[in-house]
Amino acid sequence: MFARILIPTDGSKLAEKASRAAVELAKSEGASVVGFHALPSYEKSAYQTVAISPGWITEEDFDKFNQRAAKKYLGTIEKLAHEAGVPYEAYTLTQKHPALAIVEAVENKRCDLIFMGSHGRGDLAQVFLGSVTTKVLSLCSTPVLVYRSGPGKARKRK
Repeated sequence: MFARILIPTDGSKLAEKASRAAVELAKSEGASVVGFHALPSYEKSAYQTVAISPGWITEEDFDKFNQRAAKKYLGTIEKLAHEAGVPYEAYTLTQKHPALAIVEAVENKRCDLIFMGSHGRGDLAQVFLGSVTTKVLSLCSTPVLVYRSGPGKARKRK
């Protein structure tokens, strides 16, 4: 059903769990995976791996730091894919907004599924915090499989 699965990661434990499940799905489907990390642009951003403001670090050092982080995060997916015998490719893009980077990556790499984690916060938390997953869902026509963390309790709606 799916031939090429994009697995975005931010290096979190949730992303690692989602990556493990995505690789299992890819193996069962005979699909390949593209591990993806959105590199932050050189400016103060809420999405950065760490809060670094321009002027405190050179752009070159900033890029080196983020490239090392991406290599580490994507290395986790690469290891999982290798152990499962699933074809793997790493991909990064520099973009201020991770959701836009994910949409661009899925188009550039011609993936037919995005498999990503979500903390499953309530509606109110999403209003204040936003959600990369919610933004991807609203911006992209490619199917998105959302791996939820937590006990999986259904919320009651009024």
